[in-house]
Amino acid sequence: TCYDARYEFYPEREEVLSAGVFYKYLKNPIEEQVNGNNDRTITNADKCTNYGIELVSIKYYGNFGISANYTYTKSSILQPKTWNLPDANNGLGETIQKIEDRPLAGQSPHLINVALIYRSSNSGFTSQLTYTMQGKNLVNINSNYGLDGYQLAYNDLGASVEKRIFKSMYMYLKGAN
Repeated sequence: TCYDARYEFYPEREEVLSAGVFYKYLKNPIEEQVNGNNDRTITNADKCTNYGIELVSIKYYGNFGISANYTYTKSSILQPKTWNLPDANNGLGETIQKIEDRPLAGQSPHLINVALIYRSSNSGFTSQLTYTMQGKNLVNINSNYGLDGYQLAYNDLGASVEKRIFKSMYMYLKGAN
């Protein structure tokens, strides 16, 4: 099940301001899980809900432009996990199942993209400098409560150049860190 609503405004040609909200219900999403012995298996969670907002803006000032978008996603899976209760003598006591509310594997709560653009339609030249930030996300699902592994937020810089050589032939160069 998926619901999506968006408002879009186009102030000029090739420019946009938009805001949207979304909700997704995923039945039996497939994920990789790591157990206490570090063995990996493919499993299905029972269900997952994702919801959030997305903001997008593209604006040009002559040949120069800026493009930006931000997405916030709240992801939730309720999963039973193994929990070892300590006994009074600091040893391992009873083992129980405890429900952990965790995100969908790989789903970052924050995603930011920004691009500075230069383009010249007369010469057929376009260039972009881009920045991307993906927030912390779950990479290792552990069968034990509280032991999931997360990748920290990361940042990426990129650049691209495109040049029209002939009417329908372009040369393209792209790089990222």
